[in-house]
Amino acid sequence: MRTALLLVFLATGALAYPGTSPSQETRIIADKQFLQRQNDFLRLLVRIEQPNYYEDQVTLGNSYDIEGNIKNYKHPQVVKQFLSAYKKGFLPRGVPYSPYYTTQSYETKLLFDLFYYANDYDTFYKTAVWARDRINAGQFLYAFSVATFLREDLNDIVLPPPYEIYPYLFVDADVIQKAYETRMWDQKLTSQKTYVFPANYTVHTPEQVLTYFTEDVGLSTYYLYHYYNYPTFFNSTEYGVHFDRRGEQFYYKIQQLFARYVLERLSYDLPEVQPFHYDKPFQTAYNPNLRYANGQEVPFRPYEYSKRNLYNYNGQGYYYGNYYGGSNEYYTGNYYIGNYKPTYYYGYTNNYDYYYPEDIKSYEGRIRDGIDFGFFFSEAGQVKYPLYDDYLKGIHYLGDIIEGNGEPVQRRFYGAIYQ
Repeated sequence: MRTALLLVFLATGALAYPGTSPSQETRIIADKQFLQRQNDFLRLLVRIEQPNYYEDQVTLGNSYDIEGNIKNYKHPQVVKQFLSAYKKGFLPRGVPYSPYYTTQSYETKLLFDLFYYANDYDTFYKTAVWARDRINAGQFLYAFSVATFLREDLNDIVLPPPYEIYPYLFVDADVIQKAYETRMWDQKLTSQKTYVFPANYTVHTPEQVLTYFTEDVGLSTYYLYHYYNYPTFFNSTEYGVHFDRRGEQFYYKIQQLFARYVLERLSYDLPEVQPFHYDKPFQTAYNPNLRYANGQEVPFRPYEYSKRNLYNYNGQGYYYGNYYGGSNEYYTGNYYIGNYKPTYYYGYTNNYDYYYPEDIKSYEGRIRDGIDFGFFFSEAGQVKYPLYDDYLKGIHYLGDIIEGNGEPVQRRFYGAIYQ
């Protein structure tokens, strides 16, 4: 009886073995064209803060005329908008870049559109080579990476990990300094020799015991990849690409990240996270001990940082930027003063996206009201997005609202503070 059962089992397993299925996906070996493209992408990102030293790419970039090839882009208007903004002045090279500032985000979107709407790979590659030495390195890398992730014809291209391109944004500055010094002074430096640089994780405050989690290279990379796949400026309606439950994914990731952070705190007997108060100083300081490519230290948050620091922008007012770059104005609290174009400083990232705490409280109050009423307004203010009729869609809308992304929910009314 046991022998019979064993034979039946083996026969059934043989029938179910996936190797016999005619529908099994066939692996395709990379051809010469793909390998060439992969190599071109990798060369574009070598020492990205320095001028490109591959002569073939430099020659191609110098000879390529974007305006003269406007017919090779799906939407010619995208090319015109980019060139108009570029001639007025983009973020210079050598300046720290952040996609969370209004003007820089707008410029990044224009560059991304140029990449995304290229009709074919050849046009995309020539545009990227042109932008490599003319656009701020961080801005170029962000737009280029997002386009690579979202273009269908580039699905198989593999980009280097961001911590290999910008190691100084993931590794302590003292470790980077030791690596520089070793490279400069060790005359016997070879590719076969391994160097180990110990990092100093001395704890000066109780909160610093969690740096292994808050500054984890893998976790930071994961967070960055999320925004390569879901850039904040990307609107599904505008680009004709549907992100399945984008807001829900954002809400879930943030919720899980915070839950893990709380568990890590509990494991060290640290107090629970207290609610944020705008009218009280931040008791916890934070110093990432990182350094930008130009040598400037990444800004830190001092102990007992209070909102009074937000009221000091050259003793004048606050810069408010329109998300789509339509108007950049200087706000004094009572009225706008003409059109104001921010100055790019060769140091810290520009701090001109400040808001009054009272305005942020108003945004939060509107979101709470939307939760209580059970719906949010669309961008046009005419469509209501229900929260409770369908729970899955409701959490999706709530995530879009909190993130303040490019989806068609009323950004101007609910704000976009998170990004």
